Amino acid sequence: MDSVFALFRPSRFLPLMLLLLSVACITEDRRLSGLPVEQRTLFLQNFGNSTFEGDLQIELTESLRTYIHMRRGYVLVEDRDAARFILFGDVILYRREGHLFDNELNPTRYDLNMVVRVRLIERQTGLTVTSFEEDARTQYSTQEGLVEDEVTARRRLYSSICRKIYNRISQEYPQQSPSP
Repeated sequence: MDSVFALFRPSRFLPLMLLLLSVACITEDRRLSGLPVEQRTLFLQNFGNSTFEGDLQIELTESLRTYIHMRRGYVLVEDRDAARFILFGDVILYRREGHLFDNELNPTRYDLNMVVRVRLIERQTGLTVTSFEEDARTQYSTQEGLVEDEVTARRRLYSSICRKIYNRISQEYPQQSPSP
């Protein structure tokens, strides 16, 4: 009987509930969605990685691609030459630090920090529309409270930083049409 209740522990469903909640909170970007498609095309360059954490840039690029697609403001294109804008990025910091420790000095709670350098350029002119650094932070525990692993915490970290990046590039969208 205990094994049946173990399957339905709230902590097992927390990551799924958080994912559903974050997806439900994502709304269409009304600022850009009313503009003609050809004026808001974006090529997402694969992010670089200046840290020692492998595959971090791949996961972040895919998370950002998904987030941009869900917001329906910028229109992602596969061909660089078909895009009005090109978005470049580089992960310049990723740090995992232990916070709380047990009696044997093993960490029980971790802090994840990420800093990304981003640059949005207009493809035809090569001019920089905006350039900035964005950061995000989250915590997770492998032993106490709502237990989760680093992979799940990273997804929350990506969600936070993708939202911040998208909001910045959406706010910096040039209102005038490009010259022919």
